[in-house]
Amino acid sequence: MHKQAILIMVVSGLIASCDHAAFATKPQTTSTAVSTQTNIDAKRLDELRVMCQKRLKQNPRDVDAMVQLGSTYQFLGEYDRAIDQFNNALAIDQKNWRAYMGRSLIFSKKGMNREAAQDLKLAFQYNPKLKQTLEATMAHAKSTVAKALAPYYVEGEQGYYTSKLDNANDQASSQMRQGKIDLAIKTLTDGINNYPSSKIAYKSQEYAKYCLSKAYQLRSICYFKQKNLTKSIDDMTQAATLTPMKQEIYLDRSQLYAASGDKKKALADAEKAKTLKPDWMPAGVAQALKSSMTESMSYAAKRGHDINQSKSPTNNKKDRPD
Repeated sequence: MHKQAILIMVVSGLIASCDHAAFATKPQTTSTAVSTQTNIDAKRLDELRVMCQKRLKQNPRDVDAMVQLGSTYQFLGEYDRAIDQFNNALAIDQKNWRAYMGRSLIFSKKGMNREAAQDLKLAFQYNPKLKQTLEATMAHAKSTVAKALAPYYVEGEQGYYTSKLDNANDQASSQMRQGKIDLAIKTLTDGINNYPSSKIAYKSQEYAKYCLSKAYQLRSICYFKQKNLTKSIDDMTQAATLTPMKQEIYLDRSQLYAASGDKKKALADAEKAKTLKPDWMPAGVAQALKSSMTESMSYAAKRGHDINQSKSPTNNKKDRPD
């Protein structure tokens, strides 16, 4: 992974926290290794989009509204519309670093690395403090957590394919928020199939395993929303194989087993999740499994994920894995 790409990824988090600070997502009861975009509430983003459009109707030269609208489109996965807004902002204010930064992030996702690097350079030029802060953060990380970061640093050809799969995961997450489940499944399937596991020893790289695991986990959610429990369980099992220490996968799969009527496996996964993180267990999960198979486990809602409820095909109750 090139240094330029790392810079863009790190600054992405900074920009996201700035542009959407007023639109906090639902409270999180546990940390999750999910893309920032996945945690943005689609309804709130739509409210922000409407608000920015109203501001622009009142003042067509409102640069801040253009940049904020561009960022909103970016989180919604509407990259071309986002670029249009950033371009409009830069036509009025050629030194707007947020517009350059937003456009740089989109260019990076589109694989337009040269354009992304140029915009990133301009963002730093017009906001030197941003560059200084980022460089200081990276220097601190390099000196204090180098060993911790090492497993997640993927080089060369393997890094190229891992980056493509990571982008596919982000794209599918956006499609899921828009209700385009069939398209999300296709995006994830292409991403998984195009990852040359026969040529790349991905099992030796934690970040590569995480990307593959996330792809299977997201596709499992899609299959669940289509009420295809068999494929959903198969994909969640693939995710568990790749990242066996990720607690939320066992919580997800326990719900799937519960929905399929397999109480024994549902309980086993719930116990496995509890073993991985004894200090955190969603209230009512274990009790719901032990007391009645018709009880719905609602930990996904507690974590604030934007996953619509779906009826279980076995008990006609609502069940929603993350």
